[in-house]
Amino acid sequence: MQMTLLSHTLDKVAAGLSKRGRDLPVNLVIQADNTCRETRNQFLFQWAAVLLLRGIFRSITFHFLPVGHTHLDLDQRFSIIATALSRQKVLETPEAPHATKKTYST
Repeated sequence: MQMTLLSHTLDKVAAGLSKRGRDLPVNLVIQADNTCRETRNQFLFQWAAVLLLRGIFRSITFHFLPVGHTHLDLDQRFSIIATALSRQKVLETPEAPHATKKTYST
């Protein structure tokens, strides 16, 4: 989920910057929760390595919040977003068609 959200965000930022005649910055900084379930894991690090190998960024730095950081403003935002997402039956990208649903039968 983290890779998907970060990838979509980077696509949107790149498109917005492109409209202004600008490129993505050469350095990416990701500040995230200090948990292996979401961000601090081999899958996200491999994703970051691919971004570096493809030359999308020159450097990627991860900053992990301290354990037990439950009183930061950022924690409240995470809680609000998590609650909103958990109430949704289907998660879609903004580009996903809403008018029709495809059914696949075997």
